[in-house]
Amino acid sequence: MDEKLEFSIIIAAYNEEKYLKKCLDSILCQQFDSYEIIIIDDGSTDATGSIADEYGGRNVNIKVIHWENHGLILTRRKGLSLAKGEYVLFLDADDFHLGESLFTLHKLVEKENPDAIMFRFRFIYENGENKDSRDFGKRIYLNDRERLFVDFSRNFEYNHLCCKAIKREILLKDTCNYEKFKRIKLGEDLLQTIPVFAKADKIIMCDDVLYGYRILRNSMSHVFNFQQIEDIIAVYEYFVEYMHQEGLLIDNIKKAILSAYSVKLSGMMRTLWESDCTREEKISYSKRIMENKLMESSMKHLADVVVQNRILLWCSKFRLWFAADMYSHLLRKIKHI
Repeated sequence: MDEKLEFSIIIAAYNEEKYLKKCLDSILCQQFDSYEIIIIDDGSTDATGSIADEYGGRNVNIKVIHWENHGLILTRRKGLSLAKGEYVLFLDADDFHLGESLFTLHKLVEKENPDAIMFRFRFIYENGENKDSRDFGKRIYLNDRERLFVDFSRNFEYNHLCCKAIKREILLKDTCNYEKFKRIKLGEDLLQTIPVFAKADKIIMCDDVLYGYRILRNSMSHVFNFQQIEDIIAVYEYFVEYMHQEGLLIDNIKKAILSAYSVKLSGMMRTLWESDCTREEKISYSKRIMENKLMESSMKHLADVVVQNRILLWCSKFRLWFAADMYSHLLRKIKHI
């Protein structure tokens, strides 16, 4: 294995015995070889750890670490602390790379020497259907943080950490204490991308589809998860605080962040009112959303919120619970027609 590696591929793996082999094979089958794979087994209770050890025993460029469960964010940071490559790629253990992804990225590195590369991905659904993420074109962000953060805030597909190749030195500039965010399960990619975009001077968009992103159904989809609201509130509060500390919270960026926040939480509110939660729970959770200070500011930036979700926001703002209940029932009926 080369002493100077171009890529470190960090795989955080927790109970992914069903998918880990395909994940690893998607890298190992490529012709490009200047890389290392770092697998962090995050306290798996299935065969994930033994599969990782099997591959590590056969491949000198695979390093396997086993530790007690720490959650996705801290597991990724552990992998980063061990990485030696010039660029870091994060690969979820239930996903995989497509084609000659590493060579494609290598050519861009040679040509552009960027701080980060963002590339497209393919949604892989359990029913066999596939759909490619949007093509944003071959954009280059060169010391243009206003345009970058406005685009980043308004396009959720910019968030995915696994669809980026990032210079390790940029990632190491992030001094956030992620211990306080270790239990976050929704918004963790957004959380970790914010410092990257703040520190990188040159970011390029690659229009090639290089990543297979599995969409796995949640068997508890009809049970509303209140923790997701808390996660999003915590992430966006950090977003605003971080941008303020970095002197980047200018008007256009702030408006874009608040607009994105209103879109996100209004969608969650709709999911809440269409869920099987009790009426008392719906009212309680709705109050939690509306009493958040960021939500109060976001109510001035609802242009990107779909009308149906906007109506539920206003019903909650003015405590029109009967109207919210009736309207959500109507939305559910329309959905099933």
